[in-house]
Amino acid sequence: MELVIATYIEHGAKLHWYQHGAYYGELNHGAQVRERRIADVYRTWGWKIEPKDEPWKAYRLMRFQQDYAKQQKSNRYPLLIVFGVINSAYTDTEFFTAYFKVFDQKIDKNKYPVIAARPRPFSRLFSNQKEVEFLKRYAYFTICSDLEPITQNIAESELIFQISVPATNFLECLAVKKPVVGILSNDQETEIVKPFYAFCKEKKILHDSLESVLAHINHLDVSSWWQEVVSDPRYHEFEKRFFNT
Repeated sequence: MELVIATYIEHGAKLHWYQHGAYYGELNHGAQVRERRIADVYRTWGWKIEPKDEPWKAYRLMRFQQDYAKQQKSNRYPLLIVFGVINSAYTDTEFFTAYFKVFDQKIDKNKYPVIAARPRPFSRLFSNQKEVEFLKRYAYFTICSDLEPITQNIAESELIFQISVPATNFLECLAVKKPVVGILSNDQETEIVKPFYAFCKEKKILHDSLESVLAHINHLDVSSWWQEVVSDPRYHEFEKRFFNT
């Protein structure tokens, strides 16, 4: 396929490249830079930074909306924690063992008697649950299978907690207007995303620390808070710019 594309380009064809994942537009992503360099037009999920960029549709998020709509909704889990990659190159299990000691001390267990954890999948055939087995020491945690659709886990939960943002599932939650909080860990943010991060911090969607998240959700009326969030014009502008469906 690469040879076919290269041949067409050598004979004068234009190359339109489509944004194929999240993070793009929010941070100065290396793959985004390389892909844009060889493209004639770079179609995004709604944002524009350079002249080649063309605001388009977030097809991946539209698929998520369709799959989510098929799921039975419930509040089986008051809180669902969504993990990203856990390995030595990112944050390892040793870090999270200490991290969740703090979590255990500060979470309101009366408000959140059952909490689900969703590991990041790495295969469609083999489960990655072992990466979050350190949570088994806490009786109130349920570890979801990463082999089942994440839309099912989202539909069964009242509130979603993203361990780290940017994250694809953070945008997926916003695309279906699902109550979500997260810890912002982007130290290379683009200028176009800064006002939206400021909005998310003001509304306590995004936080700088675990302690800040827990202080917020321990006393949270999820429904009334989220209604205020999604009715804000800045939410709709954020939606149009970064997860346009």
